[in-house]
Amino acid sequence: MLSGSEKGYICRRRFRVRAGRGIVGLTALLGCLISRVALAAVICGSCGYESLDTARFCSHCGAALAASVQRGADPNTARSVSPEGDVPPVAPPSGPILPETVAGDMRRARAHLDLGRVDLARMFGRNALALNLLSGDDPEELRSKAILHFLEQCTKAEGRVRRRCPLCSGTGKRMMTAQTLKGESREFQVGGSQCERCAGVGTIRGAETFDERKYRLGRSDEKYRTLQQSHGRVPVGLAWVPAEVADGLKVADAVVLKRALPPPCSHCMGLGRDDCTSCRGSGKVSCGSKDCQRGMVERESLGGQIGSRSRSGSGRSLFKVKCPTCGGTALETCEKCSGSGSFLCKSCGGAGLEGICSKCGGAGLLPCRRCGGTLTYRGESCTACRAEGSVECSSCGGTGRK
Repeated sequence: MLSGSEKGYICRRRFRVRAGRGIVGLTALLGCLISRVALAAVICGSCGYESLDTARFCSHCGAALAASVQRGADPNTARSVSPEGDVPPVAPPSGPILPETVAGDMRRARAHLDLGRVDLARMFGRNALALNLLSGDDPEELRSKAILHFLEQCTKAEGRVRRRCPLCSGTGKRMMTAQTLKGESREFQVGGSQCERCAGVGTIRGAETFDERKYRLGRSDEKYRTLQQSHGRVPVGLAWVPAEVADGLKVADAVVLKRALPPPCSHCMGLGRDDCTSCRGSGKVSCGSKDCQRGMVERESLGGQIGSRSRSGSGRSLFKVKCPTCGGTALETCEKCSGSGSFLCKSCGGAGLEGICSKCGGAGLLPCRRCGGTLTYRGESCTACRAEGSVECSSCGGTGRK
């Protein structure tokens, strides 16, 4: 017969064994579920994020998702499952650019936008939009629409800059003008009083001038080129493609990329506008009233006024009021540009691009002069056009712009 303590020990032992088996089984079940979830995923072609194969829209960017492809299968023979349950065959990409290449550019573009690098994000996004033309795998143009939506987000993310307040010269204090005993005007700060325009900050927010944008775009373009080269890309016009793809591109495909990213106007760098020379792009000029002193004018009044100063030998006093011309801001609207701060670029007329090439009419391609478009020359394949029948325009280099 077993004692009570021995029976208790046996019961506890059996409980521990059963509990251990239950934990092992639960762990195995969770592992199976996790593996099934990991396998049942589809990659968004716009941003590269993974979603469940049952999802119809990406949870990150909201783009419509294509049917999922079974992982580990041959992409040329893989089959996909649509949300409706049918199993249509998945055709291999027909274009020279893989959709994963476009998705890679979009991942980099979104990463730069999250870091506040709007210019770099836009450059990667525009490059993805150009490469997507040769991907051959964009049903109903869903990916291109998502990229265009992203470029609109980049435009909205353009911030305003802070510049020195013209009223207080960046001091944040209220400035006043007084006359010395010698009759000279002298400016001084009013203690404990803030500038009315900048509220004591010393800077005001305003839109960038186009000269400032040109400088910023130039620096961003240099960094963009360095990043693309570090990713193993080579330029085809202004587009950047993988090095292994660039050598195998047909002439027509290369022209598609060059026309998708045409060269910007050399005068305005693609902005389409130039700064006004009178206001230097700010849209404001100094107040034209001769009596205005930092937005204030002097007025005479009979009788005493608090904070006023009396003229020597007279009973009149002077006090400061806001200038009626500028309203106390010391600035007024520039008449030359009507306050816009810029004019249309005289070189491109506001288009931001070079003019259409007169030789090819903007097509970027010309018929091969050797074979005349027949693809053969003296009974053999034409080497001048690589048996494609057309060559890049010698005037514009395939961009369609002169």
